[in-house]
Amino acid sequence: MNKKTKKNGFKFSIKHIRKEDVESSMSVKLCLAGFYGLELGKETDWSVDNRYRMQAQALMMIEAGLSKLFIAFNEEKLPIGMVIVTKTEVPKIKRIESIVVFESFRKLGVGRALIDHVRGDSDLHSFSVPGAVEWHLKNGFKNIGIKEDDGTYEMFTGRYKPKYTFDYVLPMMTAEDQRAIDALARLEPPSLTHKNA
Repeated sequence: MNKKTKKNGFKFSIKHIRKEDVESSMSVKLCLAGFYGLELGKETDWSVDNRYRMQAQALMMIEAGLSKLFIAFNEEKLPIGMVIVTKTEVPKIKRIESIVVFESFRKLGVGRALIDHVRGDSDLHSFSVPGAVEWHLKNGFKNIGIKEDDGTYEMFTGRYKPKYTFDYVLPMMTAEDQRAIDALARLEPPSLTHKNA
């Protein structure tokens, strides 16, 4: 399903990426690498290894049908942002696994449109990096508190404490994955590697 949107004179569409199309889509690869590789690298102290594992898990969750991926495309059909949402056993709560709008397309209403698209009549639960807390607050989330173990902030749109469980899969890293992690760590810009030392 494509939803065409126009915010502040900027036209874009939001498309649900079917789990069957995830492996063959270059847009999916660009969005996942952009979020887990670049955005989280800039915003957190998380290692390449941790971010690689998170990206692998997100991909597996989508392929297993446990999470859904929505990508925003500009008029030229280029990906400009994404959101991954996971269903929980509480129908009223959806878990936002990741949301990103690429820098050139921020402050155009894309992030808000992605959130509105997946929200429906549910409350949204998310963990925000420090640099995105203000955005979350402006878009209806409340800051529940910081998670000391990873430096993210727990955010929620409801007026109650979110309690739920959800199904998930964990990737089993192979020797090939470890070679990729090692290569990525060598390629990571010096501005990011000081955090991962």
